[in-house]
Amino acid sequence: NYSITAEQQDLIPLASALHDIGKISIPERILQKTSQLTPEEYEIMKTHVENSTKMIRYLPHMDYVIPAVLGHHERYDGTGYPRGLAGEDIPYMARILTIADCFDAMTARRPYKKPLSVSYAISELKKNSGTQFDPELSMKVKLQYSAVWAIRCSLLKYSIITNQKSVPENLLSRFSGTLFISVSLSFRLIT
Repeated sequence: NYSITAEQQDLIPLASALHDIGKISIPERILQKTSQLTPEEYEIMKTHVENSTKMIRYLPHMDYVIPAVLGHHERYDGTGYPRGLAGEDIPYMARILTIADCFDAMTARRPYKKPLSVSYAISELKKNSGTQFDPELSMKVKLQYSAVWAIRCSLLKYSIITNQKSVPENLLSRFSGTLFISVSLSFRLIT
């Protein structure tokens, strides 16, 4: 069943905000590394999922987001982490968060890469449908192009009004976060 309840709709933005909170326990040298992680560094990076759930347990009445947070690096084919869950054994909201998180990772600027285009990110979601992503959900992604376009236009207008040649980095990082939330919220349109 691919319908979303009102409670699940409220969970998506909260899980989106908290899913990587455990990265505060990862050494800065790993988080800011501009080259590929070593196998040892990757193992350390993977601990952020368990660390996120440990931290969330200390937040009053927030346990209900833990299944989504814990499963956001699981892969539909069972090759993800931390538990190696596959298919519908991965909590439904975690499968949604996986798609939104990957979309944001592709379209956001990171220390080790430039942002990829929205159209490229969408093609990757489709290409990895059934392996990394739930095939039903990845085909039902309804990105709010008008919202994405409006944000891009606002950033461009800001740079023109302030007579800047490019959009400031802090606004770009806010844009990717906004995009992440808009992608998450767009799943409300599935039902």
